[in-house]
Amino acid sequence: MLRKKIIIILNIFIITLSLILSGCEQTESKSNDDIDNESKTKNSEMIINELVEKDPPIICSSEWVYFSEQERIQMSDLIFRGTIVDKREYVIETVLSDEFTSKNYKTVYSVKISEIYYTSDKEVKVSDTIKVMSPVTSYNWEPEAVQMEKNQEFILFTRLTKDGKNIDGETIKFSDLSKYSLGNPWEPIISVKEDSFEFDPVFKSLAKNASMEEYKIYDNYSKKVLARQDENFISDLLGLIDKYKN
Repeated sequence: MLRKKIIIILNIFIITLSLILSGCEQTESKSNDDIDNESKTKNSEMIINELVEKDPPIICSSEWVYFSEQERIQMSDLIFRGTIVDKREYVIETVLSDEFTSKNYKTVYSVKISEIYYTSDKEVKVSDTIKVMSPVTSYNWEPEAVQMEKNQEFILFTRLTKDGKNIDGETIKFSDLSKYSLGNPWEPIISVKEDSFEFDPVFKSLAKNASMEEYKIYDNYSKKVLARQDENFISDLLGLIDKYKN
């Protein structure tokens, strides 16, 4: 009888010990998975760095989506006139592995608003300074891009910034840089000069009384724009916005 009890106790001890060892193995395995996950998180880290502007810029052409004047106006969340008060260039680096880093270059303009022609955000006011992001920088300059520098005045057709995805499907937080963005670096930008408004030919309805101008950008690159010097330009622009927004 005593021998039987001893055998039962030994069996219980062996079973308990096996469960403990099994639990340790599972814990160790889980710990290794956690290490792997931490490694993946680290490898996918996104870093935003400010850049020193290159001079001369690195010229490179990209494929862009073109929109009609109707599409451009209808998709805009904020159309306004303002002056550049600051300009900064950034690179968003996404470390995907020890061997590969994805880079997205952006320029962020701080623009002081002088007139608002349309806004979907009722909190935006005249005299506010907002940030607007451009898809080009001096590290990936598009030949036809409008040069935007401090103290220059523009009318901008901007959209709320949308975050992107890297090749791993992870979110790139472009919205951390600015609330508003330009769709491409020329068509949604009207340059306000001392005696004229210079704009892309996509705005066909504004071409009345306009002349075609060509000016040099960099080296052998030049750009053609329409220019109007009459006092009715703003009222024509407001009529066009009202037509497609209302």
